[in-house]
Amino acid sequence: MSFDQKFADLMAQCESDPSAKASFEKDPVAALQSAGIPVVPSFQPPSAPATAPGLMGAAASDGEHVNVTSAWWGIDFRMSEKLTQDIAIGAGATEGLTAALLGGLAAVNIVAGAAAGVIAAGLAIVIIEKVAEIEIVDNGSGVHWPISWPQWAGLIASVPAGPIAMAASANLFLHPVRN
Repeated sequence: MSFDQKFADLMAQCESDPSAKASFEKDPVAALQSAGIPVVPSFQPPSAPATAPGLMGAAASDGEHVNVTSAWWGIDFRMSEKLTQDIAIGAGATEGLTAALLGGLAAVNIVAGAAAGVIAAGLAIVIIEKVAEIEIVDNGSGVHWPISWPQWAGLIASVPAGPIAMAASANLFLHPVRN
């Protein structure tokens, strides 16, 4: 069974069993390991990830969007070129980006409620703070922000301290990658 299939089974279990979802949200690394999914060494690109768009309100029609993808190796936030450019020139509002990230997180059903709001706000802060990196990395097709499950566990652990603390911890390991 591939890692993608194992991850799909784990997500299906989380959807049908609230205690399994709570356990996954509390410690995703342990849940992945118990499902037989390695959390670090061997990387296989996901074959059919669950993807959900997060749209920035009315701006979504202009091409500003974030697709959130969950796979066996972690979560990926893929920004469109329009959104990438708007953030690079300073036109990206933290509130709109937070809403887009929150919508994407809700759609892939990885984390919900107040924790999702804190994570989305913290990620929006980090993304806007990393304008110089975005400008260097972007090649005209947007950027994405891959977060492995061990990194995600660190983000979850920082949620009680709020979005600023979450952003401070994410700033250490979160960097844009070319689309």
